Amino acid sequence: MRGAIRQDGLSEAKHRIPNLISLSLSQEQTDIVTELVGALVVPNSTYSEELTESARQAASAAVPPATRSYKTGETIVQQGQVLTELTREALEEYGLIESQPGWRELASAGAIAILCIALPLLYLLRNKTLALDLRGLTVIAVLFIAFLVIGRLMTPDDSLIVFIFPLAAYSLTVAVLFGAEPATITTLSLAILTAYGRVEALQLTLFYILTSLFGIFALRQARRLTAFFRAALAIASSGALIVIIYTLPEVTTDWLMLANLIGAVFLYAIASISLAVALQFFLAQF
Repeated sequence: MRGAIRQDGLSEAKHRIPNLISLSLSQEQTDIVTELVGALVVPNSTYSEELTESARQAASAAVPPATRSYKTGETIVQQGQVLTELTREALEEYGLIESQPGWRELASAGAIAILCIALPLLYLLRNKTLALDLRGLTVIAVLFIAFLVIGRLMTPDDSLIVFIFPLAAYSLTVAVLFGAEPATITTLSLAILTAYGRVEALQLTLFYILTSLFGIFALRQARRLTAFFRAALAIASSGALIVIIYTLPEVTTDWLMLANLIGAVFLYAIASISLAVALQFFLAQF
């Protein structure tokens, strides 16, 4: 009976009294002892919210902080590795990422948006035919905004997903409907805006631009289905080379991740071609 007895456990404590009495006593004696002791059993422990919270804080303060230090030049997180709370905290502590964008980041994003919008507008000053084609401009604008919104909404921390996003489908669709020149100009803006602010933004920007350009030039007139297969091969080959070029110089190359990235590039090529064919067929109905 030396344990803590709370008000809600009083009945259970009294019920255990007979089990604690010596077996040498008779049943009558046991009943008498049970009755006498039961009258003396009272709650000896009460809940105190203040003391409990104080004890909780004291226990929390007694736990030493866990620290992790990095040497100059040491890699905090590998390419393609999903960020954990620990790695994200380290990146934020070293100023490599911020949870909330400051005015500098907003100003930078605004400036890059203005440049990327100005580029196709300046191109339209040279291409009077397209500038007067309201239907064509509408189709290009809708496709551009749709691909940009979907691309920006994708999870930035997962490199495999961003490498699968079929941005080249936009380039191929515009190239088939309006020519290689407007497709090239608008692809530059779309790729920059889609990759801006992401982890490995430069690599991703070059990946989107070069794979799209290789696809546009390999597609040519796109009068036969074989042209799309040729474009898919050009997209997959150039994309795989870009991934290899950026991955091999690393001191500790993750070969499994490299294989996964190359596989994602081939899925990117297949998805881009498939979506481009579907969009071409759909838009041809209007």
